[in-house]
Amino acid sequence: MNLRAEFAIRSKQPGDTQEYRVLAASSGALQAEDFEAILRKLSVGSAPPNGRSVGDDAPVATCGTYTASGDTYVAVIRQERTELRDSGGRPVSAYCCACVPYSELTSNPIGYLEVYRCIPPHEELRKGVFPQRLEVEALEIKRLQADAALIDRVGYEFCAAVAARLLEGGVALMRGQDLEQRKRLECLQAIASLLPYGARATLSLSTWMQSASMHSIRLGFSDQARRHETRVVWGSTAPTDFAPGGGAEQYFRMLLDLRQLDGVEPYSILDILTHLEAQREPLGFDAPQRFIRVLYALNEPYLVWKAARERRADSRHVRNLFHERRTDALGEAQLLDLLRFLLSSRQLTAEDVRVASDNWRDILWPDLLDAARARLDDRDGASALDMLCSLASEKGGLARLLDAILQAAVTDPPSEQEPHARRQTAASLLLAWWPTPGVEDRWTPQDLRSVLGSLARHRALLYDFVLAAVRRLSPSELDAVFARLERVGSAVANDLSVFEVARGRSREDVSGESVRRLASAGPGYVPALVEMALSSGTVNESLDRVLGGVVACAAGHPDACIRRDDLEAWRALLPRLGAVRRPSPRLTAEIDLCALLLDPGSPPPFLTLQLGEPMYIFAPYAEVLVRGARALGSAAMVRVLNWLIANDCASLRCTENALHALDGLLAAEADATERNKAYLYILSMVDRYPDLLDESSFTEQWEMRLSNEGYALRVAETRLRKRLDSHTPVPEAAGHCARLVTEHGRTAEQVIIRVLNEKRYLDSVERFREFRETLQLGQEGGLSPEKSQQLAARLEEAVLAGRLAPTLSRMYRRAVIKERIGNLEKSIASLAGVAEHLREDDLAALAHLLKKLQGIGPQKGLGAWLRGR
Repeated sequence: MNLRAEFAIRSKQPGDTQEYRVLAASSGALQAEDFEAILRKLSVGSAPPNGRSVGDDAPVATCGTYTASGDTYVAVIRQERTELRDSGGRPVSAYCCACVPYSELTSNPIGYLEVYRCIPPHEELRKGVFPQRLEVEALEIKRLQADAALIDRVGYEFCAAVAARLLEGGVALMRGQDLEQRKRLECLQAIASLLPYGARATLSLSTWMQSASMHSIRLGFSDQARRHETRVVWGSTAPTDFAPGGGAEQYFRMLLDLRQLDGVEPYSILDILTHLEAQREPLGFDAPQRFIRVLYALNEPYLVWKAARERRADSRHVRNLFHERRTDALGEAQLLDLLRFLLSSRQLTAEDVRVASDNWRDILWPDLLDAARARLDDRDGASALDMLCSLASEKGGLARLLDAILQAAVTDPPSEQEPHARRQTAASLLLAWWPTPGVEDRWTPQDLRSVLGSLARHRALLYDFVLAAVRRLSPSELDAVFARLERVGSAVANDLSVFEVARGRSREDVSGESVRRLASAGPGYVPALVEMALSSGTVNESLDRVLGGVVACAAGHPDACIRRDDLEAWRALLPRLGAVRRPSPRLTAEIDLCALLLDPGSPPPFLTLQLGEPMYIFAPYAEVLVRGARALGSAAMVRVLNWLIANDCASLRCTENALHALDGLLAAEADATERNKAYLYILSMVDRYPDLLDESSFTEQWEMRLSNEGYALRVAETRLRKRLDSHTPVPEAAGHCARLVTEHGRTAEQVIIRVLNEKRYLDSVERFREFRETLQLGQEGGLSPEKSQQLAARLEEAVLAGRLAPTLSRMYRRAVIKERIGNLEKSIASLAGVAEHLREDDLAALAHLLKKLQGIGPQKGLGAWLRGR
């Protein structure tokens, strides 16, 4: 076989002082500068002088492509060391290049090794001796057989994986030092033979690549992989970690499929290589799908079926087989596999359904049911389910499919978060295919009984279906649906009664039990019930009954029956009542009570509606909150009182009710924690409304219980604050303080001191003297004279050191001026006794007084004392 070829050599002359250059080139289309460009493009770096990375001292073979004047050339370069030396004594290498136009190879395909063998020695090329033609022996079959044998020895899966890797990028082969140069080139050619022959128009490979050089070789042996290259150890396990879903992975799987045919004789390696070599149109590695189409051409029906059975096929390829009637080569079992793949495809289209319908077999019914069940878990599966129902309707099994979907919606949910969504999808689908004049002829009485039986057995599914019907159908259509459902049995009729009331179609009361069943089925039903009542034409008649049932349900089971997410949803609907109809104060209070029980941290929903009402409307609202909370237990009572106090919305009447409720709670057998909470709330309400202490008939009982529980001092403090006003006689106030000390001991003294300072009850000299003298006389409160004297002294010291100190300083100043000089000694002694309690402003006042008392005898002692301070 004679092929047109062009040659050149790039090297140095002996003793040369110049750099490497093209010394000689054949006269053809390629010029010296073209060969310079080819050699630069395919440069892989200088071969190591010891040959350790190459395997021996044999030349390096590099193959690639070059385009000039619109023609593509396949270039094969032999890099070898010579015996020559340049002017610096350095060894000279020779780069011998042969270029064959790719157009010559389209009709006479040959391998890289054949071209490599035809490159003349570098001595002849230096002399300008170039062959006119490339003489290649026509041994194509033998070459492919040699490649197939080598692939078989190395491992078909390994070679196929490396070839497929080339579709993703460069590959660096490691640990090939033990292979001779010719053997390495044979291995690279064998791997390239697992690609279409047209890939050689863009493929580049080399028996050695220096990792430090900036080469562009796609496949070759190297000392180290670069960042953008895949590292593959020669002869190891196949590198099958492809990018998921990419063209490389698909190409690799198809190469394996051709060697692992099921039911038919597999293709041999030689068969595959022969097919790939027949494809000689130039291929670029940037278009993997063109490589895949070449393999499909070998046996597309089988390859598509194999991929479909393993769930990795493309639906378009499956559809094309049916459209082009190329499924005849497949057996019945393989044909069924293709149809099953289409039915279960995540990208199901109307065209897929049409293909399945045109090639339908009754044996596919279980697969159709399975495909529909799986779609319930898809967020975007509604359209696919509708198409599957359309197919089932054509084949006379619509009810069968719907029943299977309903059963799947309520059994074996994939997670706790999705059952409600699955039921809603199934209910909406059933409503879309409900027997109406358009589709009624596709339903048999037996089918309808089966589907209605599924609804009757699963209450939550029934509620979802009814809600979907209420939202989408007209009143007359909805009446027809309810009539069909009620014929199933009394259980379904009872469940539907609550919806009929909400729609305004029934005047029956809605019981708490009916709403409880609705709430226990799942979230969203109770808000939908309120929404229906708000939207019905007879809202005035139905709303109170519906809300009453909701409240009865929540009040009976505050922690379980009405979910918190339900509460948030239907709470958002309640403000709309202001524009429709204001419920009674009792009903609004009961609704707010439910809200407080379920979510104590949020304000009741009707609060904004009630704040603008007159007190005669608000008072019963608050009373219901208190009485209802009392009936629900101590925890509810505490929550309601907390809200009432925090929002300052408790009238006197409702406060008395709250105290009566707490009185009953204290008398009951409640645990210590709840009793303590109740006591604390009594105290906080007494602080806020002290008049209740005198007007309530059970005050003495409270005080007795509170004293037992250790809270009596809090009540006593509240009473003391109330009595210490400008109208309370001093003897009465002093006597009350003495009684507190008698009842509570020394702990009461701190309370008395704090209240005296806060109330500023003793801000005048006369009142302070009277208060002190009353205590010293011991005529009030039952204290002995000795204890009365001690109490008066301690109170005088503490009060003098508190807020009243400046006033008392003025009092002493006046006493010194008005009284006799002899009495000054007593005053100085009194001041010295409380000296440690005096503040800076007191000391400053006394220092000012000292200046006014100049010349008076005792002032010397007083001055010395002040100077010491």
